[in-house]
Amino acid sequence: MYVATMGCAMSDLFSSFRLAGVEFPNRLAVSPMSQYRARDGVANDWHLVSLGRFALGGAGLVIVEATAVEERGRRTHGDLGLWNDAQTEPLARIAQFISDEGAVPGVQLGRAGRKASIRRAWPRDLPLVFRLSATDWMDGGWTVEDTIFLAKALKAEGVDMIDVSTGGIGGTPDRGRPARMTLGHAFQTPFATQVRDGADIAVMTVGMIWDAKGAEKIIADGQADMIAMARELLDDPNWPLHATAELGADERRGAWPPEAGWWLDKRDRITTKLGLR
Repeated sequence: MYVATMGCAMSDLFSSFRLAGVEFPNRLAVSPMSQYRARDGVANDWHLVSLGRFALGGAGLVIVEATAVEERGRRTHGDLGLWNDAQTEPLARIAQFISDEGAVPGVQLGRAGRKASIRRAWPRDLPLVFRLSATDWMDGGWTVEDTIFLAKALKAEGVDMIDVSTGGIGGTPDRGRPARMTLGHAFQTPFATQVRDGADIAVMTVGMIWDAKGAEKIIADGQADMIAMARELLDDPNWPLHATAELGADERRGAWPPEAGWWLDKRDRITTKLGLR
């Protein structure tokens, strides 16, 4: 699906990536985003459409929102669940659609409890990713060195990749960002790189990433192995497809689903020929 056409240079951002027994078509992941639209933990058409559009938009990994492993472990009554058989079929349908469109489906388990040990239960050929807040940006608080220590321990227990964010522990009294946190494009990526190098484990970086060339550089320079995006994809679910063109990894919209790509390519050629765009 994401093969450069003749005459185009292959993009690092859109290169394939293997983790455990799973091959991802590119390095872009949809970060889990809670929707609070489930009833009794059961997914519905809202979840199929909202998640399916990310697969159609070209993401390599689509992660389902935080999903509780038992009823009392939900954060809200609208959370998805995986504690009974009735919840399995709708999620399986979503996962199948995502797979059929060339992406890899993933799920974020939403509480500790049983999942703190769900490596012994999880198949070895499927990657297990653990999300960590690398620093809370507070003096005397959690540090990236602490994260590296924990990441090494998690790797020894069978974790395959660390999803690195920051600022998830501390904060100001008004729930704003910690005072030391400096925001900017990909501002959390240096922490991901430190974890990658210090713990010798694959990492995913996330947070305020919206520039295709900047994302390409993160992968090309070995700063991270995958990039997770959330709100940027809410704004434009087709961001990965637009990025393939910007990075020279796609000609004539060949990476688009053919139902859309053929028509858009035809429009591109007509408007170019007429000098309209």
